[in-house]
Amino acid sequence: MGKGPAGAVVVASAFALIAPMKTARGQDPPRDEASPPDTLPEIRIPRYIFALEDTLEIPAFFEMSPLEVRADRLKIGDIVKRCIEREEAIRERIESLEQTVIVKQVYHVGGYGDRAREKWVAEQADRQIFRKPDFEKTVPLKLEKYRVVDGERKEWPEDEDPSVKITYGGLSSLPFYLEDRDQYDFRILSREIVGQRVLYEVQLEPKSDFAIAPEGKIWVDASTFQILREEFDFEDRVPLPMFVKSIGPFIRERVRIGDVWVWKRFLIRVDVRTGLLKMFDRDIPDVVEFVVNFRDFRVNEPAGGPADDGGRANPTPERESGP
Repeated sequence: MGKGPAGAVVVASAFALIAPMKTARGQDPPRDEASPPDTLPEIRIPRYIFALEDTLEIPAFFEMSPLEVRADRLKIGDIVKRCIEREEAIRERIESLEQTVIVKQVYHVGGYGDRAREKWVAEQADRQIFRKPDFEKTVPLKLEKYRVVDGERKEWPEDEDPSVKITYGGLSSLPFYLEDRDQYDFRILSREIVGQRVLYEVQLEPKSDFAIAPEGKIWVDASTFQILREEFDFEDRVPLPMFVKSIGPFIRERVRIGDVWVWKRFLIRVDVRTGLLKMFDRDIPDVVEFVVNFRDFRVNEPAGGPADDGGRANPTPERESGP
């Protein structure tokens, strides 16, 4: 398929449906003299226009007649700019947000997974309430902490508090790579169809080889420039390299609730260099994993609902919308 100087291709396709026709009396209709013998008249359905980039695969069963149109493709700078505009617009739409934040921490000691000598587990649930301009409240719902040794559940030491605090202010800020976009190089890796969306897969890397910052990928909805998923890894740029072996993968995903997008899940893994640390504390973990899930959303709803009672009443289940 040919490409124009600027690259984009618009493909126009017409579908024809051929079917036998009968007159009111059940007889074959008169045949057009110009028609070849033994052919049936055509019923043509309306013309359909498909706009597809030439990087997308066209199904083989479509009969396509290409129509070349010259147009500029989006450059990476345009995509980054529109992502920033989208993030700011979403924040403006959120007048209030209530959600349940569930955090699970797993500390693998003396190995990882089934090979670990023991695991320290902390499970925490909070109801988070935010309203503009500056009201924010976190209501603890649950904190359960325990150790698993040889498959048996044991007590977590009382003098250690594993709870973490996640604030809405920290969640609503512009993503770090957009906030500090001048310090990153961005590159389009691909365009692909996922479900009913066309997504840009974008690579980002710190410009400096010495920056303590992650590199990774983001997936952007091509129609709205909404960032749907992020995957990062610090590679060899980890903070405190004497004690931290690696950080990653670090994954963040979003979900659409009504006309806004909110966080759905975080996954983080940290591998620790335990050699020197074990000399001071044999319970230093080899691997730390964090899983954060967000659920039971109330977006831009009037105050006075179950969340104002600490979220202990049955919150409305999350309502996920389509693209």
